[in-house]
Amino acid sequence: MPDNKPSKINVPTFREKNVKLDVKDESELKKKDDSLFLYVIGGILIAVMFIVLFLSEA
Repeated sequence: MPDNKPSKINVPTFREKNVKLDVKDESELKKKDDSLFLYVIGGILIAVMFIVLFLSEA
């Protein structure tokens, strides 16, 4: 019986650690997504500028 009690105590603490790590990973993923979103917007703006320049020259 004493052997079973510590294992039950350890399992939730291990899960809590995993949850904390998952939250950190999610925040890092959100930061990466935001940077990718900004890069995409920048790329679209640059593409639009080039199109406008080519149309104005032609």
